[in-house]
Amino acid sequence: MIAEVADCLDNLRVPLNDVQRAKMKGDYPYCGANGVLDYIDRFCVDDSVILMAEDGGYFDEYMTRPIAYRMSGKFWVNNHAHILKAKREYDQDYLFYSLVHKDILSFLASGTRAKLNKSELNKITIRQPANKEEQTAIAVILNDMDSEITALDSKINKARQIKQGMMQELLTGRIRLV
Repeated sequence: MIAEVADCLDNLRVPLNDVQRAKMKGDYPYCGANGVLDYIDRFCVDDSVILMAEDGGYFDEYMTRPIAYRMSGKFWVNNHAHILKAKREYDQDYLFYSLVHKDILSFLASGTRAKLNKSELNKITIRQPANKEEQTAIAVILNDMDSEITALDSKINKARQIKQGMMQELLTGRIRLV
């Protein structure tokens, strides 16, 4: 269970409304359920943590959209994301990969908006190897694969831009092939 492998640092969260944030523009990320929402001039967390949606998350789309993300450094977290930090004997990245696309629908409280309350969060089971070294080795492989996917996505985007430019040149007749 998450309670056994991670500390929940929700006491660090501080919600701000739009008006408050508008008066606090700055360089520190302001984080919500699904990522960075804004940038403000203060921070409430200075650490490497996992943020997991409490409400407003992509819970129904967990297979294709993340329900957790990593943040590092100085940033602010609102009350729509749980703050998790792996305990010393567990690998933080392994915990992240165990959660990012996990089906947690059975742990959600229903209502107008699905919600993962702290007591249910702590009950979520995480399957992990017995030792931290194996957890780390698995996380390194998954990190490397993510890096490769990011690099390939960048190449695909560049190829699309080149194709778009070539189409304009070829289809308008500015470049002739014969």
